[in-house]
Amino acid sequence: MKTTTLSLKNANLLLFITMLLVITLGSLIQTLNLSLGLIATELLLILLPAVLWLRARQVPLRDGLRLRPLAPLTAVLCLALGFATYLFSAVIEGVMAQLTGLASVPIPRSLLPSTTIEFILFFVALGISAPLCEEALFRGAIQGAYEKYHSGWVAILATAAMFVFYHFRLSGIPGLLPVAVILSYVMWRTGSLYAGMLVHFGVNGTSAANTIAALQGSANGLGLVTLWSGLGGLVAAGVILYVIRRLHPAPVSGAAPAPETEEVVPAIEPGTGKASMISTYWPLIAAGLLYLVVVGLSLRATLAKM
Repeated sequence: MKTTTLSLKNANLLLFITMLLVITLGSLIQTLNLSLGLIATELLLILLPAVLWLRARQVPLRDGLRLRPLAPLTAVLCLALGFATYLFSAVIEGVMAQLTGLASVPIPRSLLPSTTIEFILFFVALGISAPLCEEALFRGAIQGAYEKYHSGWVAILATAAMFVFYHFRLSGIPGLLPVAVILSYVMWRTGSLYAGMLVHFGVNGTSAANTIAALQGSANGLGLVTLWSGLGGLVAAGVILYVIRRLHPAPVSGAAPAPETEEVVPAIEPGTGKASMISTYWPLIAAGLLYLVVVGLSLRATLAKM
């Protein structure tokens, strides 16, 4: 029988390996040039390992990344959902920054873009390469494996948690978590990676445009982040999610959505013994420890400057 997803062990290993690459090589090249470094990180340290990992385990990229067509109406809804999600998640990030005194994403001023070319590259890095590459890794390769062996909501929440900790944020967690859950939920309902990419683009593209406006001298960026816009975004996101839910029935538990002509084969649950559990999930434990070390050191350095 053709393998259409990674095993849980391989999905978890892929997460940990790319996490190590991002925090070591990715951090280094981003200090040389933020925008070009971000693009290189996304393409070479996130997307490329995911593609090579799938190929090495003989998982077809179309299946492993779930490159399924998306209806035009759903595509428009996903873009709108990304924009609405940004509105309320940005408000949450702003509140957390005020409460904690910590920036959601601490970036030295010297690394931020200042010229037209740099602004364009910054938008490409945040608004295009990140949605493309991160969705391929998380909602494609990793969530596909979790949907095969677990229930839909376990797959959604597990992948969302991995996505949040992968970004090495502390005060930014409350704002990023709903974004991650929405991305995973939309992927689960539609079964198409393109849906996650469009939602992610709606979030990141708006964020990049708002940041660029702020860096060009606008005190409030594009003026999008207010309490009322946040409440409006929350309501709009809820309505759009309801429509997507109506348009796309929940997939069969333990299997990702498949065309009607394909037979859905129930997944075989992995072993539940202690040795098997350790073998499968130790990369997640290692990833968690890596997160704690990196965030702890970053927090210590920040507090030392206060």
